[in-house]
Amino acid sequence: MKVCLRAWVDRPYLDKADEIKVPWEKRDIIPNIFEDYPEDKVVILECFENELTDKDWTDLKMFYGLSKGRFKICASNWRLFKDEGIPFYIGYPITDVFTLQGIINLGVTDVVIAGPLAFDLKNVRKAASEVQLRLVPNVAFNDGLPRDGVIGSWVRPQDIDIYAEYIDVFEFEDVQNKTREQALYRIYFDEKEWMGEMRDLITNFDYDGNCGYLTKFLTDVRIGCKMNCLSGSRCKLCYSTLNFANEKMIEKIERKNNV
Repeated sequence: MKVCLRAWVDRPYLDKADEIKVPWEKRDIIPNIFEDYPEDKVVILECFENELTDKDWTDLKMFYGLSKGRFKICASNWRLFKDEGIPFYIGYPITDVFTLQGIINLGVTDVVIAGPLAFDLKNVRKAASEVQLRLVPNVAFNDGLPRDGVIGSWVRPQDIDIYAEYIDVFEFEDVQNKTREQALYRIYFDEKEWMGEMRDLITNFDYDGNCGYLTKFLTDVRIGCKMNCLSGSRCKLCYSTLNFANEKMIEKIERKNNV
């Protein structure tokens, strides 16, 4: 299991990270990172540009040369990098097998998965055996469509080790500052526990339910259920489990039974 953190986090967190992500506008710091970590960190440069100048390409090739094979691009436009000899992957999440195979055929190093792919992990792992699978555990979905996030690719901190059997790299999104990213790291990888409301931890999760009351059984089902609830199955396990994890409902039952 690997963890990717942004370059803005404090040094003790960078020391723990396996990968360090650098935004395009801060790319000048990359040589310093390789100097600080000459052997063991992979540097990922975010590049969401549609065009690059000759100087940009010179810099990218310099970074790759300095890296000893520990540099890759997180891109939005795969056409820029397909034939340039610099390792890269697509920064947006892939949600279906058809697109997954096409992306792999581009020669990417990694694939960010979400949606239905995160609910069929055993088969996805087999289909994508030659690339690293990446997952964002603190976001339910990010396409902006009207959903409550329950049927989303979130992961409880309590279950991170279960997902690590299939996922190579975990990283956080919707982090406005380093304080939040560092807090998420502690919750997911130091404490591996969250006993508060799901909506307070997971972005775009809009449903009542205490994370600490959910069960491992739910996770065991979710990693292989293929989102059948959205294609005619009568399964409502995610919702029913969250309803039983609703603190207001629990208090109501306790009052009713004089507990």
